[in-house]
Amino acid sequence: MSVIIDIDLSTKRISKRQVNRANPDPNLSVEEYHKVSVFIPYLDFFIQQLGELFSIHSEIFKGFQSLFSYTLTSNEEVSFRKLLEFYSPSLDVNNSIAELKLWKIKLERINNIPKTAIEALHVCNSNIYPNVHFILKILCTLPVSTSTPERMFSSLKRKKTYLRNSMSEKRLNGLAMLAIYNDITFSNEEVIDELAKKPRNLDIIL
Repeated sequence: MSVIIDIDLSTKRISKRQVNRANPDPNLSVEEYHKVSVFIPYLDFFIQQLGELFSIHSEIFKGFQSLFSYTLTSNEEVSFRKLLEFYSPSLDVNNSIAELKLWKIKLERINNIPKTAIEALHVCNSNIYPNVHFILKILCTLPVSTSTPERMFSSLKRKKTYLRNSMSEKRLNGLAMLAIYNDITFSNEEVIDELAKKPRNLDIIL
């Protein structure tokens, strides 16, 4: 990469005692220096962050796994209940276990366990299995929903500057959505209809 962008790699000054940055062996080459001080620490940090991310939600991911098997074990039922509790405001917790059992019967009848969430979503009828269908949609959108905030933070400084530092969280979320999905267009009538739904002290006169 340094050859492509025409940058000469060099090492930093090595001191006898250094606590704020890497201080490897001064006899190392430039390539070995950057491998020890930059590349390997970055990989360690990246692996650590991935481990923390998935360890926190490991029980939630186990609940998704129960949708891709014929039988329902006690451990799968416990994991599925934790998944329901995590998304409980949008799910019918009382009927979801019975619905999961019906879903497994369907998988056994078609004799073909879907390998991906998208394949399972195609064979899941939202009218018969509304909760399972909703959970599968969550599983399909998890990669996209976790990468969207990264795009938002990359352009956060363009939306929230020192001149607009006191904006509310709701306004910031709205501006972030406009910046992320800037390819979606809205008509003037849609904007006016949305504003008319909210209570205001002033009347909108057209």
